[in-house]
Amino acid sequence: MSAWVVSRAHIDALVATIVYGPSDAKSWGGLWNSDQKRLYDASDADELGRELWLTCFESVQHRYPDNQPSELPGHGHDPAEAETYRFPLATVKIPAVWAIKQCHCLRYQSCEHPGWGDSRSKRLLCDLADSCTDALPGYDEAPWGLDDPVEAATA
Repeated sequence: MSAWVVSRAHIDALVATIVYGPSDAKSWGGLWNSDQKRLYDASDADELGRELWLTCFESVQHRYPDNQPSELPGHGHDPAEAETYRFPLATVKIPAVWAIKQCHCLRYQSCEHPGWGDSRSKRLLCDLADSCTDALPGYDEAPWGLDDPVEAATA
């Protein structure tokens, strides 16, 4: 499968999940901003969207160096739109499992450039997927450790 630029809606949904949590989470403790030693909040939304989307553009452009931005595969072809990204406050929240899958998708699209391994975008998407896993319905009720495989089969 080739890399492609994700849509604005994809970025909006991930930023909404970072800031507000998944739609089906009983509670959302937030996502930790290790750079600033605090939780991400709505004041970070524009910057987060720009960073995630521009990282995707950078990756796809690296994968297809001979293509002009307008020729890149995917939904968004104008890096200027990503550079001026503004988070829409009316974005709909998505369920945790959807957010996890969108994190995986964006990670796949964004991993082509050499700086990906140490990027904040990579850390952010991994942290978000982990936090959404913790928010999945039934996660809190599942046992921490398992001694009896029959218990898991009958749960």
